[in-house]
Amino acid sequence: MANGMPEGIVEQLTRHNGHWLWVRDDASWDEHVRKVWGPQHFELGRSLLSAKTCRPHHWFTNGGGHQVNHRIVNALTGPNGNSVLKDYSGEPSARPFKLPNGEVMKTTERVTVENDTLKQETTGGPTPTGQRKHDLMIMKVSSGQTDQDEEFEMSMEDRILGDGTVGRRYFRRHPCYHINNDTDEKVQLWIYGSSDPLCWFAKQTLEVDYGMQYIDASSFETEEEQACFERHDGKRYWTILRPFSGCVTLDKEKFETGGKLALCSSKRCS
Repeated sequence: MANGMPEGIVEQLTRHNGHWLWVRDDASWDEHVRKVWGPQHFELGRSLLSAKTCRPHHWFTNGGGHQVNHRIVNALTGPNGNSVLKDYSGEPSARPFKLPNGEVMKTTERVTVENDTLKQETTGGPTPTGQRKHDLMIMKVSSGQTDQDEEFEMSMEDRILGDGTVGRRYFRRHPCYHINNDTDEKVQLWIYGSSDPLCWFAKQTLEVDYGMQYIDASSFETEEEQACFERHDGKRYWTILRPFSGCVTLDKEKFETGGKLALCSSKRCS
């Protein structure tokens, strides 16, 4: 809810860090892959798209106006992923699409908000060899008891090869921390696992910029972690971070008091 009003689909997708991680496939997903890749290439397609090969990630961030940035990482995109700025006003966008045979098909993409879903329809062709494209992707978010229980459903339909089959995949929010750096400098952050009471082995080391931001937890299974924020003068602030549990504000006073970790008696925690 935002200002007492239900969130729209774009707000739901981009809320927190906008990072979603694959959790399961509907039984329809394999049938969708079989239709699109064909019986002779089904096993290859299923392997490439399998979460066992590369667990799929999606990121959605607000692009301003009627635009949303959509980044995907899976086995087909490689570790750097593929990012597209999508205009959900309904205006057509030109998207060149490279086919397996080397041809580049000119396609048109239209993205619209329809009720509680984000609908993307892509059409193109025919190419000189007769290749055509008509894909439909529908995205929606189902609410849960907590933010981490919410599910992002991605429905895929190939309207040329699919024979009406709609494949569905499901994702959940990747745990994250809301940090407000209200100091006058960037600070360093070391994140330690809850099973490392002396804080010897950092799971993440990163720089925290000025202002509001979201930082991913170390893993999808994270329930809490230990954090050390450090200023350039060496002063530190120690605290426990819990995903989706409110904003941690860093200010001058926090670094003067230093914070505290209950189990850590090491000099590292002083």
